Amino acid sequence: MHSLIKKMKKIMSLFKNKSLLGLTLSLSLCISLSSCWEDNHPLPMYSSLGTVTSTEPILIDSDSYGNIRPTNPSIVTAEKADSIGQRVLINLYLDADRPSASNQDVKLIGVYKVLTKEASDLRISDSPSEDSFGNSPIQVTGASISKEHLNIQFNTLGNDEQIPHRINLLLTKDTRIDEEGYLRLYLRHDANGDLQNTIYWGITSFPLSSIPDFSKSTCRGIKIYYNSGANPNVMWRTDTRIKESDQSAFLRMMESSQEISNEHALLTCQLQ
Repeated sequence: MHSLIKKMKKIMSLFKNKSLLGLTLSLSLCISLSSCWEDNHPLPMYSSLGTVTSTEPILIDSDSYGNIRPTNPSIVTAEKADSIGQRVLINLYLDADRPSASNQDVKLIGVYKVLTKEASDLRISDSPSEDSFGNSPIQVTGASISKEHLNIQFNTLGNDEQIPHRINLLLTKDTRIDEEGYLRLYLRHDANGDLQNTIYWGITSFPLSSIPDFSKSTCRGIKIYYNSGANPNVMWRTDTRIKESDQSAFLRMMESSQEISNEHALLTCQLQ
């Protein structure tokens, strides 16, 4: 497996400026890698977002499978995700007969440190101007409302992995609950001057406590408005009471993206 990962990284380095071709190759190779990995392990692999709730020992309150105790906590520390309140995307092996049983000791297969930050309420006096958050293109590919967070998965364009891109969620003078019961919010991306020729992937979690207008009991959901590049005012809608099938589809997207990003720093960039 180690040799396969090395080959994948070498191939991706050859196509650093040919993002679509590189992405296609990486997808094919990751599918093969995932199949080999799962064939050699007796338990099925699952994926979930979660929140670190303790650091000694490390405990994670997963969105899908309850509280878990990693048997290999060093993997969380290595990703610098070992702080209380930090959101993570994890791949893990679980007993198929009890995948949702809480307080399980589990082995984590992959950990991605999710950018976790509060929404910015521009209606508060002395707040920065809306223009200061940038308006570079971004494409939302999935969103969910979990117990305490709004989670947004997206693609951006960039070139230099060392240039941090800023992701922000804004409450503006136009933020309100519309006639359908959805709260209007605005997602902003600032590429920070980075060239935009390679597709990057990322996730950000925003605490619901930083969105004072939102209430699960009164809001049907959230409408996220953003600039896609082709359209400056695209809307993505996510429901408060999301269907189980939709949540599973969202997590499957997360899982496949995580398998790619684990092996290819090329497909992720620094987020702030």
